[in-house]
Amino acid sequence: MLGSILNGRYEIIEKVGIGGMAIVYKAKDIYLKRIVAVKVLKEQYLEDKEFIKKFVIEAQSVANLNNQNIVKIYDVGQHIEDGKTHNYIVMEYIKGKTLNELIKDKGRLNSNAVVSISKQIANALDCAHKHHIIHRDIKPHNIIIDENLNVKVTDFGIARIATSSTITYTSSVLGTVHYISPEQAKGKFIDEKSDIYSLGVVMYEMVTGKVPFDTDNAVGIAMQHINEPLVEPIKFVPNLEPWLNAIIVKCMEKNPENRFESAESLIKALDDKRIENNQKVTFNDNSNRALYKESVYKTSKNKDVNKPIIKNNNKNREQLNKKKGIFDYTVTYVVLALLIIASVFFIYRLAVSNKATNTVKVPAVIGLDKDEAIKLLKEKKLNGLIVKTVNDDSVEAGKIVQQSPNPNAEAKEGTNVELTVSVGKIKR
Repeated sequence: MLGSILNGRYEIIEKVGIGGMAIVYKAKDIYLKRIVAVKVLKEQYLEDKEFIKKFVIEAQSVANLNNQNIVKIYDVGQHIEDGKTHNYIVMEYIKGKTLNELIKDKGRLNSNAVVSISKQIANALDCAHKHHIIHRDIKPHNIIIDENLNVKVTDFGIARIATSSTITYTSSVLGTVHYISPEQAKGKFIDEKSDIYSLGVVMYEMVTGKVPFDTDNAVGIAMQHINEPLVEPIKFVPNLEPWLNAIIVKCMEKNPENRFESAESLIKALDDKRIENNQKVTFNDNSNRALYKESVYKTSKNKDVNKPIIKNNNKNREQLNKKKGIFDYTVTYVVLALLIIASVFFIYRLAVSNKATNTVKVPAVIGLDKDEAIKLLKEKKLNGLIVKTVNDDSVEAGKIVQQSPNPNAEAKEGTNVELTVSVGKIKR
């Protein structure tokens, strides 16, 4: 596409990046005489009309976000060339490196840089979450940093389409699966706290220079997110500030309920350099581990090293046989216990798997305020998505006038419910 002029306006200058869904070009806006970035969907999506529809809707939704840490979206459109329709998004062009490139160059970042970058990413997430948009794909590749450490987060909303339409556990998503939350890995309903987990992984990588979970296939990495205990970053970086270690660990709690309540509360913790007393940190409590370690050492030190060795006579042999019998019974009980635990775990996983595919009835939200409607849908584990605004003299501004799927329809958890909102009377 180099040299092409999309819709007579955007002149493609050079290719600057390739992602899982799109190719990014540097371009010139001929009308406004400014440099922009143009993201063009790959050819494999050209015939997927449902995908294209969602692509446009998501771009329009994210275009309403106004935040200094979010890449601005200027335009969305289609360009026909050589009989092919190319769908594209025009965005703010940022001159800088991705966080992924920065980590590769530096190995790991100092704490001041980590805090500054993390706060700016969290600020972007806070803005999006307050507009009911979940990023779903926070990773260093989607974070652009200029030479002054100003951060811009990109690809907001695009990941929602990818999650529902394109992502499978193959080598093509190895880069993404390193940063997904446990609930996302399970295919369950996700909310804002999933983004907080992903940001925790990014913070972990910034301070250690490596991701917390890694293996040679995407499924294995996903299972590690679900099951493997986290090795705290301070184990790899002993001079890491304990408060920063605790914040990263809290972001990466397996249970979403144990993470920060919001991106805003994460920013506050980074500002205060501590976690409030009422904010539970489950994984980082080392007190029991320290006491256990100390007791082990004390036991070994208190052994009577001068105790004489018992000769192996008949009486002692009987005692040894008796102890051996007890040991055999103990091993049997342990094996049985492990089998029972494994069975329970299998049944639990099966139940969780079945639950993840539950369907729910779509509630009626027509006539409700848009924020009330989105909140009600969220309670039903559905995603409210404002796709259209209309002038309607009979309906108060901010109220829902249409929804799809219709009220009482059956839908899978996590389904997008498209909403049309009234903007009130036309101003003359």
